[in-house]
This record gives sequence, C-alpha cells and structure tokens, in this order.
Amino acid sequence: DLTGDIFVVVPPEVFEACAKQLEEDELVVVTGIANSDDKTGELRMTADNVFNLEKLRSRSDVKLILNLSEKLGEDDRYAQLKNTLQHFVHKNGQEIRIRYNARCGATAMMSLGHNWRVRVTEELLESLRAVAGSDEVSLDYANVRIEPILPPVQDSYYQRQSVMHQ
Repeated sequence: DLTGDIFVVVPPEVFEACAKQLEEDELVVVTGIANSDDKTGELRMTADNVFNLEKLRSRSDVKLILNLSEKLGEDDRYAQLKNTLQHFVHKNGQEIRIRYNARCGATAMMSLGHNWRVRVTEELLESLRAVAGSDEVSLDYANVRIEPILPPVQDSYYQRQSVMHQ
C-alpha cells in the first residue's frame, strides 16, 4: 500500500551521518526496520539509513530506462534525445538502457555503451520527458544495495522496508 503515514525514528548516529546531505522539504529515501506499535497499532520505522534522492540517483547501480518506439523516429525526436543526452554524459555516470517497442509488437532491451553513461539529474529527467513523454523515462533501482549505518537488529519478527517520504 503506497498511502498513509509512517512515524520514522532516526537514531542520532544515523542522523549525524546523513545530516549534511539533507535539506528541508526535499524528498528522501529511508531504509530501516518497520514494525507495528504495540499500543497504537500504527506502523513505525527505525531508520538505518537516509538518502537525499539526488544522491541515490547518482549511484552507479541506478539505470536510466528510455522506452522508445518507431513513431519517435518519424518526427526527429531521436536526434533531440541524442542531443539532450550528450549534455549529461559523464564517465562515472549511470547506464542507459533502451527498451525499444516496434509497431509489430516486438520489443528489445539494449544497453548503451560506456561512452553514453550520464549523470542523472532532475534537469536531465525533465528534458528527456519533454522529448519522449513522461511515461517513457524511468529509473531502475532494482539492483541498488543500501547498507545500513547501524548494525541490523537480529530479530526475525522485523522486516527491512524502504519508504519514500516528502
């Protein structure tokens, strides 16, 4: 369920380690241990790491996914995408994966080479969405491993969860 509120406790050690990257009213990603409060029944979380979204986007294991189709080539948007991407190329940037959808229904997934790695920023995402469409640009966080700042609790009752909060 992606709705509702959750009370998050950030231990002092975690806050001290993360404080420099946090800004008021900015989106953050919190990982930690979630459980139900015995008295209220509400969901609570004890954070073991907190990330600014921009910092998380900059990790090398995040992939930029572009959904492209034949119709984009009809009005020269491929050239616009290429020009947009060239402004954000960075040798330590994120991999770009193209999911190509042909009119006949066939699809293919391909990765662009190291010369096309880009630094993912909000500006890049907005520029790509303006050219390709907002539903055609996404980020893949599937293989991102976030290590806790504090050692994990050794109780099988708890489950690790990720929560996005703004």
